[in-house]
Amino acid sequence: MNKIWLALVAGALFLGCGKQKTEEAATPLPQTQKERVAWFEEARLGVMIHWSLCTPASGRFYGERVRNTEYAEWLRYRNKVQKADWDRMAKRMPISEKEIEDWVIAAKEGGFKYLTFVTKHHDGVAFWNSKVSDYTYGKLSGTGFDVLKCLKEKCDKYGIVLCAYYSQWLDWGNPNGRDNSWDYADEQKPGFDRVAAGRGDIEAPFREQPTAEEYDKYWREKAMPQVAELIKDYGVKLIWFDCWLGDPVKAGQMTEKQMRDMLAMVRKLDPTVIVNTRLGIHEVGDNGVDFQTMGDNEFPARPLGHTWETAATFNHSWGYNRDDQNWRPTTYFVREIVKGIYKGGNVMLNIGPRADGSIPPEIKTRMREIGEMIHKNKVGFYGTCPSPFAEDSQDWGLITQRPENGKTKVYLHVFEWPSDGIIRVNGLKNKVISARIPSLNDKEVEFVQKGLLLHVQGPLKEPVAYDSVVELEVEGELEAENGFCGEINFGGIAMSQAKASLEGGVKRVKKPSRLAPACIRGWESENAAASWKVYVPEAGERELSICYSCDSVSAGRPYVVSVEGADSVKAVTLPGPEGFDEYYTRHLGKISFPKAGMYTVKVRPADNLKKELFGLNWLFVE
Repeated sequence: MNKIWLALVAGALFLGCGKQKTEEAATPLPQTQKERVAWFEEARLGVMIHWSLCTPASGRFYGERVRNTEYAEWLRYRNKVQKADWDRMAKRMPISEKEIEDWVIAAKEGGFKYLTFVTKHHDGVAFWNSKVSDYTYGKLSGTGFDVLKCLKEKCDKYGIVLCAYYSQWLDWGNPNGRDNSWDYADEQKPGFDRVAAGRGDIEAPFREQPTAEEYDKYWREKAMPQVAELIKDYGVKLIWFDCWLGDPVKAGQMTEKQMRDMLAMVRKLDPTVIVNTRLGIHEVGDNGVDFQTMGDNEFPARPLGHTWETAATFNHSWGYNRDDQNWRPTTYFVREIVKGIYKGGNVMLNIGPRADGSIPPEIKTRMREIGEMIHKNKVGFYGTCPSPFAEDSQDWGLITQRPENGKTKVYLHVFEWPSDGIIRVNGLKNKVISARIPSLNDKEVEFVQKGLLLHVQGPLKEPVAYDSVVELEVEGELEAENGFCGEINFGGIAMSQAKASLEGGVKRVKKPSRLAPACIRGWESENAAASWKVYVPEAGERELSICYSCDSVSAGRPYVVSVEGADSVKAVTLPGPEGFDEYYTRHLGKISFPKAGMYTVKVRPADNLKKELFGLNWLFVE
């Protein structure tokens, strides 16, 4: 049959060679990292399916919980489960085509574009019918079932890109693999009596760590050939390796040659396949791998300037753990997804199915809610990229963008919909052409733009739960003004202690006492001051308020609150306290702003105060 198939393929290639050459010329294979990751950055959203031999144990071995972690997939390592006991888990994992299809449907309905399946975790068991090693789910379960083959068929059916997690660094099931020191060294030999060894009736030494030569044998005779199978036989488009060491070479865990040989093999087999930094190579780009994998549930503080992804769990464990019921809410995942896109990365959410392959209902509920939100707002997700707006510039959410033909589509991700329906956008320097709400059939809405402040009038009721996207079209390349205090959700300008510029020894104190909120303290110098930049969109009078606490020494002391370029409130005399943990709001009167523009509001003591305890919380322009 193979010879007939090869002959047919050869004939087809001969007859269609002209067409094939034309197609190849039109779509050349990617040569650069940027070309390889184009689909990945467009997709933005993926899921991981962690269904491995840890699953039927559900985080317990002989009734004992997994030790010192909630990660159920580490049960074998943490509880020192021996291979024969572990291998029996495969017979407790019945699964059918239906459950596998449900995984893909959940990804599709959730709005996720790619699926990363744990093909081999640290225990070394392959979830496809590998020709390289007999240590597979199909063999151990006695079913011969090829999970990955079925999953590939379902992903193709629903248009989901199939990717593969592969633990290249650790392999507790291979005699030459790393980090297994509890299995018996002679267990693989015919006739070995494990029960007698457990009683101590026979001498049975435990495994030793492999030598460098033995580990290289594992690398070249199992790890590399199995990765090659994933690419050649199953057409995976991403290999998600797993090594979280800062420098595996210095740690003596992998050699540079081993990692580079693995990467070179992947590139040769299929130049379109992308690889992550957990291979052990941390350089992202043409001379390295294709994207950075963040730590578990970790997001970078700011955009990284290169392709990255974070993997996040719905609770804490990756494999199913009956004892981990700390499910994060849908709100958390929606905001983390948007935050990831805002910082230029991808987000992959982990699903840990139960032993029968079913998805826990807590995860199904969250996936459905995420999917409903994404499908209504999809233009604000796929293919969008970071905006120049600071993360804390808007009171209601985050802003992403998509440049288009000399204009820019700007996406306002409104997490907290204002009760008056007015979305107040601070710092937009471009002229707005139009505003619409995609989830309301692209309904155009009114807007008023005054300098750096934009008001978009939406409906009173939020259009979409968790995140309502508003699309702006603006002229030119997107520009933003940051570093000032703008309008908050219901109007007015809030100057929090967190946004103050400090001088003269004053500093932020996160929690001065059990009851007191964060504040600014240390007003002991004549140069002590806290200041804020504020943007006022039009001339006129506005009310100024202050919130503070003080001790008996500070009570009655004068402070100066000034607004440069406007009529200032000159002296503020603090009333006496009822207790230092009590914070007071005081209305300081009206400030006259002569014109629209940027102003500086400053607070400082009127004289040199020694050992006083004045805690400044916030100011507010109404």
